[in-house]
Amino acid sequence: KQTIIENIRARALFLLLLTPPVIEHCIEKIGWLRREIKLALYNKNIITPIFLEDFELEISLAKNIFQVI
Repeated sequence: KQTIIENIRARALFLLLLTPPVIEHCIEKIGWLRREIKLALYNKNIITPIFLEDFELEISLAKNIFQVI
């Protein structure tokens, strides 16, 4: 966990790998994905989403998730 935090802080780019099951970790209020995204935003990292495995995200769900982040 600490290694991930240190690496996010040390990099300019944050690759956000999105797969169908990963979205569940963003919906959780204290999910690891949400913490990592918040840290990347705080550090002003460039966030680049990469969509894998037929990932689909409804616009309404995306808005709800990123409002909470």
